[in-house]
Amino acid sequence: MTENFSPVDAKGLANLLLDWADELGVSVSPMKLQKLVYYCHAEFLIATGSPLLAQEFEAWEYGPVLPGLFHEFKKHGGEAISSRATRFDPITATRMVAPVAGLGKYSEVVKVAFTSYARFSASTLSRMSHAENGPWNQALIEFIGGRNAGRKISNRLIALHHDRGPRDSLH
Repeated sequence: MTENFSPVDAKGLANLLLDWADELGVSVSPMKLQKLVYYCHAEFLIATGSPLLAQEFEAWEYGPVLPGLFHEFKKHGGEAISSRATRFDPITATRMVAPVAGLGKYSEVVKVAFTSYARFSASTLSRMSHAENGPWNQALIEFIGGRNAGRKISNRLIALHHDRGPRDSLH
């Protein structure tokens, strides 16, 4: 388990990944962002034994989704994201850009994961996340069977699946 690490907000992580994508010249659509955040979270779970994100993924029809990110970036459709995630500031009653997630000494773990997966297309990342008996598939089956009303994909399922090595075939 990680010492002194609190899981970060998904919007702050998304903004960090979008900044890194800009540095690499990589185009990121909303679907690709969802998958990049998912794989960074999975790799972080494996490397540290702790969750990267404060939010949980849900098993939607088309893959693992963080609803807050979906609603934030759906305006971009299938196009590259050209903005940053925002949050509501109750003090000023305005929306402001969500602060980039601070990862401290764990930044390199996430950057290595991001760099590894950023080279794949959104559709390839989506296919990878739809693995039979994978976390998304299992959570969706449980939802359809009435055993997972919230569609949540547990960190335990994510870590167990990804620690078995499916990612090794990608590199």
